[in-house]
Amino acid sequence: MKIVCIIFLFLLAAGSAGALILPSGQEIDDAIAEVFHFYEGGQIRECNISAPTILKTPAGNLKVKGFVDWDRNGNMTKAQLAEPQTANTPSGRLKVRSYFAWHLNGKARETCLAEPQKVKTPTGRFMVKTTIYWHENGHLKECALEKKETVHTPSGDLLVSNLEWYDTGELHNCSIRERVFIDTPSGKLKVKEYLAWYKTGEISQCSLSDLQELATPSGTFKVMREYVYWYKSGAMSGVNLREPGVISTPSGKITADHHLTWHENGALKTCITFEDTTIKGKTYKCGNQFAYEFSWDRDGKFLGGKKLVVGH
Repeated sequence: MKIVCIIFLFLLAAGSAGALILPSGQEIDDAIAEVFHFYEGGQIRECNISAPTILKTPAGNLKVKGFVDWDRNGNMTKAQLAEPQTANTPSGRLKVRSYFAWHLNGKARETCLAEPQKVKTPTGRFMVKTTIYWHENGHLKECALEKKETVHTPSGDLLVSNLEWYDTGELHNCSIRERVFIDTPSGKLKVKEYLAWYKTGEISQCSLSDLQELATPSGTFKVMREYVYWYKSGAMSGVNLREPGVISTPSGKITADHHLTWHENGALKTCITFEDTTIKGKTYKCGNQFAYEFSWDRDGKFLGGKKLVVGH
């Protein structure tokens, strides 16, 4: 492999004395190109450019210093930037810093903004900071707001700090910066930090602001300050439990802990237990280091138990 790489480098430099031809076809001074890594076929995968150099990229000419990556077809996928500079993005010309990355189709994937800038999003125009992301089709995927903004969402107007969208422009989720009551398929719940929706606007999950009692298909439980999940139909699909509770399963009574999930018809799908449990004559021993996750199909057929390592 070493011989192949040396020969390949020699061929790349053969175009003109002292020049290295990059996968894009651009020539640079071979004295500033270091630390090469190659694909098995000999194509350059990555090199370290030791001095600020203007390179042709999918975002225009950028001053690069540091590691630059390419895919097997010679398409640039990431470049470290020498300094803050203006680049072409699907959201217009933005001042960026640190790095720029692209999808395999050449569309921008992510970059770090050099300073807060006004960006048009599917939900409105906002001052955006830090890292910004795009989908492969060029639509904005995710961004962080410079300050908390009141944004219209499928659950009403909310004060948010981060937004994420589907590749078709519908709001996918947001970070909520205040405790607020939200209408959910399980009634009004007090939520904070995270709220998500399906493309058609139905709520898919939320994080609770504090410990709350919640009615589930397996009974009423105290639910942790984490996530509650629903199917698009509004049927509950999962919760995280605050404390263990005995539930009725198709295989008998089990002390459930940590997490419960259900099929859309309300039948129990999975539960986790930290206690030794016997099902169909087989005993699943947990001990101090293991738990078991049991699962059933939507008709109640037992599908087995999976051992989980829970630490010492």
